[in-house]
Amino acid sequence: MDKSNIKILIVDDEADITDCLVMYFESEGYKALGAKNSSEAFKAVDDEKPDILLLDINLKEKYTGLDVLKRALIANPNAQAAIVTGLRDDKAYGDPI
Repeated sequence: MDKSNIKILIVDDEADITDCLVMYFESEGYKALGAKNSSEAFKAVDDEKPDILLLDINLKEKYTGLDVLKRALIANPNAQAAIVTGLRDDKAYGDPI
């Protein structure tokens, strides 16, 4: 399998985390994209239609990682995602999808 055809979008408002994960996935041969806010994430989703998304659910903005995921699934219905957070409150976002 040619990993260079697989696009991974990493979305996290912590720049160090985003940059580190982009570098890691690029070193593994993937096309990795980073976004540090929802505006950058929406643009990357629209322009690149990523295959895999690693999303921080809590972006400290009007939009969350779930909003980015919804838009990504419209752009690429076959996209896969993992949603993470540093938030410790299990009840903050309700039941898992």
